[in-house]
Amino acid sequence: MEVPDTLDLVERAKLGLNALIGTIDTEHGYEPFMHSVFTAPPYMMHISSMMSGVLPKYLEALPLVRAMTGSTFGWDTEQNLLEVIYQNTSHDGLIYDCQEGRPWNVGVGYGDADWKEDYANIAGNGRWVCAADFYRQATGDGEWEKRLERAAVRICELTVEKDDYAYYPNLGCGNDFSYPKHSGWTHTDEPATGTEGCEGATTFYQSLPIRGMVKLYNLNGDKKILDICKKITAFVMRPRFWGGHKEYNETFGAKRGHWWNHPHATLGGQRGLLEYAIAAEDFEVLEFVHDSYQWYRQNSCVPLGLMTNVYEGCTNADLVALGIQLSDSGIGDYWDDVDRVVRNTLCETQFTEADNLHLFCDAHSRYPPTPTPRWFRQEGRKSDRTWS
Repeated sequence: MEVPDTLDLVERAKLGLNALIGTIDTEHGYEPFMHSVFTAPPYMMHISSMMSGVLPKYLEALPLVRAMTGSTFGWDTEQNLLEVIYQNTSHDGLIYDCQEGRPWNVGVGYGDADWKEDYANIAGNGRWVCAADFYRQATGDGEWEKRLERAAVRICELTVEKDDYAYYPNLGCGNDFSYPKHSGWTHTDEPATGTEGCEGATTFYQSLPIRGMVKLYNLNGDKKILDICKKITAFVMRPRFWGGHKEYNETFGAKRGHWWNHPHATLGGQRGLLEYAIAAEDFEVLEFVHDSYQWYRQNSCVPLGLMTNVYEGCTNADLVALGIQLSDSGIGDYWDDVDRVVRNTLCETQFTEADNLHLFCDAHSRYPPTPTPRWFRQEGRKSDRTWS
């Protein structure tokens, strides 16, 4: 089948760059807004864990979209943002969510509403290491390798190791599976179920840091790093965290990576397992991720690229990354999947018709009630920024 060459990914990447730069709050320490609310007029809203939990996604994407587009749009904003990050990470290499002057940094989903201490989301910091590696490659600046190493080593140090497995505890503080800046781990209890945390998937918070640690291993070849990743992987692959609904055999399904949980959280976590499997040449783990991907694929409309029951941009991006890496690993050929997801879902998450957005906004009240308290403990500051 021939597919018409009508999709300009460079132009789509430029739209992505505009969104990344446009949602950075230059008045509040370059902390991104989380929500854009389309009312009359539209506004943006902060929620917690944006610095250590979500901003690393921005930092991963920025050097990549600039490589795609060659665009310098928002360059000064990006450089100022990086200066803020350099200062933020001066403590121990990790990005922390600061409480001072940020009333919204008191928990996503659940957590201690009276929490006052800065905290570092471990999963997000795994992505911070990946971002540092992308900047290292893009700039050739040796300082980025130092930042990468310092953060990855710190993540290794904070990993709780027991016998042949390892994990990160969930203190229920400012954000899920986060490390308090000064008091440290106040307990080291193992996660008990597969649905802990705001994302509803314990494995997401456990395995995403692996992506960062593998970046350092690929640079220095330190087997100790790979051993920690192996132990985390062993913990994440425990059957109690897996198993799909209505399984013919729930035990075997869990061992093959079948699942029913939040798609982004599960697929995003699998990216960490996959990077470990490739680095360690661990076929058992590679097969586990492959079977898990096939399970999701089996329950999706593959020809249309509709491989999600939750239409979320994060999920679509995870699917593209997994499809590419599984194909590169040699365990399957999923380039057609990648093409379909990119064309039919990933790009379609971008709103490109401004007139329709204006109509949508005009049809809604000025400031709707704050969304469910499960997601927002503080409404935060509304942005006065306008758009066209």
